[in-house]
Amino acid sequence: MWLLLLNTPTMLSAWEGTLLVEEGLGKLHGFAQTPRGGDYHTTSEQRPTFAEIGQDYDPFFHARATLQHKHIWTFLNYFHLTPENKTTLSNELLTHNRYIPAQTLFDMMAHYNWYQLGIGLDTANYWHQWRFKPYITANWLKYQYRFSTIAAASHRDFNLMTATAGLQIEYHPDSNWLIDANFQSALGLSELQ
Repeated sequence: MWLLLLNTPTMLSAWEGTLLVEEGLGKLHGFAQTPRGGDYHTTSEQRPTFAEIGQDYDPFFHARATLQHKHIWTFLNYFHLTPENKTTLSNELLTHNRYIPAQTLFDMMAHYNWYQLGIGLDTANYWHQWRFKPYITANWLKYQYRFSTIAAASHRDFNLMTATAGLQIEYHPDSNWLIDANFQSALGLSELQ
């Protein structure tokens, strides 16, 4: 895993900017199929899992840029993850009322791109040891999924736009310690294509 962090404060004009770039290897949880819907029992539930197709870990990429002027700050986040693998199914699979027998070669790919643009208020210097940073963000998730076998193939992609509100809290018990917590919740405004 590598990490690049640049912090370029310019105290004369009260502007501060940061750039964070990181890449790493993350543990995958969940399942490697995105059902399209349909009647109950037409698709195997939560199968195949990432573990079942031999994809326990996958590289990820994250970049974050922030710009702050006095007590107003804005940020841009980008997350990227693309788990994919080819494997032989150890158990039969039912997907969209199509039967795929065990020992069939299964090729899958999921592609996530998540963009966040936010603005917030920083309460620095209002309280001695506490710092509260409420913010609001616009989120855009681009998602693609495909799988293919001899018996069946499928492809899905969608865009999701939504807004979230969040609160970052920092507590400095002394000059050597920092306790940081971040809470975020969707605002219920979304558009699914």
